[in-house]
Amino acid sequence: VVINPSKSKTQTVQVKNYLPVEVKPKDITELGGLELEYDSAQSIYYVYKHNLELSPGEMRVFEVEVEDIWVVSDKTLSDLKRRAEGILKKAESTAYYESCKEIADTIYPRLDEIATSQSDEAISRAQHIGIYRQNLLVLDKVKEDIARMEKILATAGGPIAPEMLSKTKIKAESPTKTITWIVVFIIIIFIGLLAGVLFFTWHRQSRITKDALLSAKKSAFPEPSGTEGKEEPKEELPQT
Repeated sequence: VVINPSKSKTQTVQVKNYLPVEVKPKDITELGGLELEYDSAQSIYYVYKHNLELSPGEMRVFEVEVEDIWVVSDKTLSDLKRRAEGILKKAESTAYYESCKEIADTIYPRLDEIATSQSDEAISRAQHIGIYRQNLLVLDKVKEDIARMEKILATAGGPIAPEMLSKTKIKAESPTKTITWIVVFIIIIFIGLLAGVLFFTWHRQSRITKDALLSAKKSAFPEPSGTEGKEEPKEELPQT
């Protein structure tokens, strides 16, 4: 809504209104005579009209129609409930049934509360959007609790259904090329240092062993004293 408060002068105004952050162009069914633009700094769409002339006291109303995207689908709610029920059923014959049931008993009321809160037509549009955003946080907690139940079932040795595995989001980031090479070089350096330590240890041990053997040899076979440097007398043969 734009109004020219002056009773005597025509005024030119700029119309600019930001849309809720969840709204995308495909969700807009009617712009009501305004233009659509994207604010890259805030990552949000807005509607605008430049240099709109209003006569004295004139009021203009622009109606922008948007699909109600602030609703958690019934399929999402029923799928989560079915997953929780399936895990609980598989855990019935295990010692972890009570642990799973305790978690499941908190999941069902939260899913029901989401369905009830988003279908309340007595609240304003702003409240409806706020409830949706709050419900998304509750939904994330429900998914975390279901993942906990799946882990408990796996600990109990129970089979995890394929649909549980496909719907359980596991994020694993592979190491970068730089990190891989750093690890390789660290391993090479470690092996080199280990080889050097082993070599010097072996070399020192061999010298100690050699010295010990020489010492033992000298102790077992001592050289006679006083005979070094002397030649034995030669026996003279008789002359003929």
